Amino acid sequence: MIFEQDLTVVGAVQKTHGIMGEMTCSFDSDIDFETIDFVVLNVDGIFVPFFVDSYRGKKSGTMILKFEGINSEEDAKTFIGLDIYLPCSLLPDEEQNLTYSYFIGFTVEDKNLGIVGEIDDVDDATENVLFVLGDKLIPVVTDFIEEIDHDRKILYTHLPEGLLEL
Repeated sequence: MIFEQDLTVVGAVQKTHGIMGEMTCSFDSDIDFETIDFVVLNVDGIFVPFFVDSYRGKKSGTMILKFEGINSEEDAKTFIGLDIYLPCSLLPDEEQNLTYSYFIGFTVEDKNLGIVGEIDDVDDATENVLFVLGDKLIPVVTDFIEEIDHDRKILYTHLPEGLLEL
């Protein structure tokens, strides 16, 4: 059985690609599919491994994946919006065992806004996990995170315009 505490989010399924079951996926960091042959998805509350049948790079941070047994656009549509997980043991040492609370104390620096603040807490009471920065809330979305500086404890983001005004 696969448990959430043994996994870390590395990306997300964005959309289907073509009609043969391929999916465009975004990733937070470079994933070497030469050494990693499966990913894990949360399907209806159960963490399920999917073996990667084929992959190819589209642009930095984006890849097109095809999973074994997913052979149509209709099958692939069911995965849109799902986070992609890898077992922590397969990640480089500095990325192993990261949980949302790991980021408490990190400074959030946005590409357009500059320094947004320091992460005080994590609100994971709902399915949409939020970083709490004083009175500001930022959804934990892989597309918003551009880089993580573990040494300096800085989370570099590119937040959608107007997000902090909600």
